[in-house]
Amino acid sequence: MSQRKALLTSSWYGEQPLKTTSNHESKGDQPEPLVRIEQLYPFPGEEFQAVLNRYPNAREIVWCQEEPQNQGAWYQIRHRLQELALGQRPVLYAGRAPAAAPATGIAKIHELEQQALVAAALHSTTTEETARDTTRLTAPLAPAALRKSS
Repeated sequence: MSQRKALLTSSWYGEQPLKTTSNHESKGDQPEPLVRIEQLYPFPGEEFQAVLNRYPNAREIVWCQEEPQNQGAWYQIRHRLQELALGQRPVLYAGRAPAAAPATGIAKIHELEQQALVAAALHSTTTEETARDTTRLTAPLAPAALRKSS
């Protein structure tokens, strides 16, 4: 089976959970491609386009970040990704909602949010409709087993 999504990130920390989960859950299928963009400015447009061309069957481009939506690279890179997608594939966001603080401050909640953003990036087809230009992928906060322990 071919990849359905091309996952993009600029984070070392977020890359490992995405890569591990994608490879583990592929069950013989090709895992979703994970591309880490190290240079945001000047944006390496030609190189990025060459990477996207390697995954012609990826129907979606998903930007993954751990920071809240208003604090990471999303708002600085979104227009570049949309230009290169040429309107042929939606560019989606998988990450935390906008927030004033960079993290919750509570380790257990942070862990649950991390699991939810990885699940959204890899599995979600549900989008949150807003008045903004950003379409954020959503997933349940935690599996039932984790909710019982809190």
